[in-house]
Amino acid sequence: MLRAIAWQESRGRADAIHRNNNGTVDYGKMQINSIHLRRLFGYGISKEALMQPCVSVYVAAWRLREMTNKYGNTWAAVGAYHSETPGERDKYAHAIHSILLRRGVIGE
Repeated sequence: MLRAIAWQESRGRADAIHRNNNGTVDYGKMQINSIHLRRLFGYGISKEALMQPCVSVYVAAWRLREMTNKYGNTWAAVGAYHSETPGERDKYAHAIHSILLRRGVIGE
């Protein structure tokens, strides 16, 4: 799942930075959004640290786990990694599902 998310977010590029239309910024391989920086800073994780692949993946796993705790082990949780807005959430979950299908990780 995390590999598929990394592909969707940055094509696996550790140096990826994306400035969003809403003024936020996504950092690193897993494109961790700047809205999480305040919480992450409390754990000693800076935006610079998010550019390290291991840190980025670790934070992504933490974020995905938060969404799994909220939505259960569902595609909604996967989609909520990207956005909790239903339309965006569902579109993202479908994209991840498609990646996993193409890679043969899951069946139809």
